[in-house]
Amino acid sequence: MRMKFTPLNGIFGLKHWNTLEIRYGHYTRTTNMTSDIINIKYK
Repeated sequence: MRMKFTPLNGIFGLKHWNTLEIRYGHYTRTTNMTSDIINIKYK
């Protein structure tokens, strides 16, 4: 799952931070190992 926000006035009003991206991943292996990953990125 991926969400991307691009506010007109920048993130928190800061124009040099103009994009916020949040990613979530859930992985399962055949060995019963599971993993959840959350990644937050700004530009």
